[in-house]
Amino acid sequence: MESNDMVDRTSNGQSDSEASGYVALPRELTAENGAKKLLIGEFCEEIEVHNPEYCGCEGNICGNYNCSSIPETLQQKVIISWPVIKNIHKKIVEHFAT
Repeated sequence: MESNDMVDRTSNGQSDSEASGYVALPRELTAENGAKKLLIGEFCEEIEVHNPEYCGCEGNICGNYNCSSIPETLQQKVIISWPVIKNIHKKIVEHFAT
C-alpha cells in the first residue's frame, strides 16, 4: 500500500493543462495583457524584392562589366506586422474554442 502522499504518475507532476497539451491563453492579444510587448518584432519572414543595382544589360549598355554578377532579386527580412499576429491568434482561438 502507498502512503497518503500519493503522486499522480499519469502526468509526471504536470498540471492538467500541461499533461493534455493545452495552455490557457487570452482571447485577444493586447498591450494591456502584455502580448504586444512580448510578440511584436518576434516573427519575421523573408521576401524576394527587386535589386535596385540590377540593370540587366550585362555591361553592354551601362559599361559596368560586373553586371552579370549582380542578382536581379534579393532576399529581405520583413517583420510580421502586429495586425497579422493578432489575426493569426484570433484564428487559433476560434479553432480551439469549441
